[in-house]
Amino acid sequence: MATRKLPILPKNPVSPYIRPKRAKAMTIGVGFNCGASLVLGADRQVSSAGFNKFFEQKLFVDVKPERVLALVGADDLSLAKEVWDKLLRYPVVTDIEAVRTALEATLNDLGRLYTSLPLQLLLGVAVKGKVELFSFTNRGIQTNPGFNVIGIADCSLMRYFGEHLHDIFSSDDDTAVIAYFMLKKAEAHVDGCAGPMDLVVLTTEPSLKRPNNAWCAKVEELTKEKETAFFNQLFSIYLPFSK
Repeated sequence: MATRKLPILPKNPVSPYIRPKRAKAMTIGVGFNCGASLVLGADRQVSSAGFNKFFEQKLFVDVKPERVLALVGADDLSLAKEVWDKLLRYPVVTDIEAVRTALEATLNDLGRLYTSLPLQLLLGVAVKGKVELFSFTNRGIQTNPGFNVIGIADCSLMRYFGEHLHDIFSSDDDTAVIAYFMLKKAEAHVDGCAGPMDLVVLTTEPSLKRPNNAWCAKVEELTKEKETAFFNQLFSIYLPFSK
């Protein structure tokens, strides 16, 4: 009996996934956990698909009497806003672990278990007597007890600044100065970071504080003044290579 061969069916070409052309936040975002407070900051420059640059906030806050949230988004800013909007739909709770669960559920709905999302986040939570800093990159959510940085400024130098300066200054006022210093350094030396810098401090009252323009101008002035004096002193030391 002759064996009947099945016909060879034509293969349908698989269309590759094309990521929508959205505004991309080439961000520097910093977060410090000081134990009794959090400091979060970010720049505002955003690049669109046609390489047009504009300015938009990447740091979002929501203040309620019983809890305060602050989120910094990097990479796909539209996706970061979607996460933020969905987080605010959850009931206001004073349980920090419930906030983390809400973040996990939101990211799961966006498919983080199946693909690497074009998204980086820092999420600060403050309730009565406690604060917590979470970060999200790729697929994982982490708890950050000290310092973290996201965006294109996530480099060894920024981590050196954050980790070592944070060891010297531990109050929220000192850390706010460090955070603003890092943001301004990124603006000056990291391509893609620019615009007004947003900075907030979350406390365990809970409450949210923002520095005013006069404070920011004073930090910039003192930074330039002290930095110049430091290098002048450093270069005044004459150490010959050999005698």
